[in-house]
Amino acid sequence: MLGLNGLIGRFQPPPPEPEPSWWASPATSLDALGAVSRAEAATLVLVALALAALRRVCAAASRRALASKDTRVLKLSELNRVVLIKELFLAYLNAGMLEPILAVAGGGSDLTTRKLLVNLCQLLGLVWWLYLLTDSFDDADVKQVFLYHYSEISKSERLPVWLTFRKDIRSEERKELAGSMSLDIALWYVLFCILAAWCGLVSHTDVIHSYAVLGLWLALHHTTRRATCWLPSRGAGYLLTLLMPSTALLPLEYSLPLLETEDLEGLVAWRSFVLEHCGVPLNIVG
Repeated sequence: MLGLNGLIGRFQPPPPEPEPSWWASPATSLDALGAVSRAEAATLVLVALALAALRRVCAAASRRALASKDTRVLKLSELNRVVLIKELFLAYLNAGMLEPILAVAGGGSDLTTRKLLVNLCQLLGLVWWLYLLTDSFDDADVKQVFLYHYSEISKSERLPVWLTFRKDIRSEERKELAGSMSLDIALWYVLFCILAAWCGLVSHTDVIHSYAVLGLWLALHHTTRRATCWLPSRGAGYLLTLLMPSTALLPLEYSLPLLETEDLEGLVAWRSFVLEHCGVPLNIVG
């Protein structure tokens, strides 16, 4: 005969199933985000601080290098190849943005907090790079500066009262050429996602877009440096422009208009504009 303890043990209910972790819980609310461990939060903070410190060092080196009066070479034939690589880059970004959107929209009840965050992070990275490339290759604002600050219009003695010119635009442009934080974050964000995969927080498949974007950036960066580089190698080097995309791409705003120049007079006028506005002497190679 079973004792009293045996009878009680037989009729005890099974232990409850463990609750899913916040990483695998249904993405029905943001309450699960409060369950991030202290170790995870500390790791993210340390990585962010390390990237911020490294970026600060790179920005200081970039400002010193840009202040150099050395002549920079601009190869017009290489600019065409830069534009082709940029078009491939943009095509991938436009196509890649659909995947995380469809994954979130079609997840339904199977959409976990992990899947939601991973797809939103990948979407944010792709959008950031789309903004970076669009801003770097859009030379309309530079042409406006040339028209309203350095052409015959700006030298007219009888300007209408409703037309005024900014006086601090030159210093702002030179500061941005030495590195733009809002643009450089696009690369650092991608590197952070890849680092999260190597640390085991996510899988490498989850951040496949980050790997693809990094590969495309390596190709675009190398091609851009072959066309022109406004940071001399002795002051900055290949690694500096690789880690700060704005220092490699923003000079293209002042280089691409030369592809549309039709005569020597226009070429001389634009080169003088770049020298006066940016402080960069160009040696143009056709």
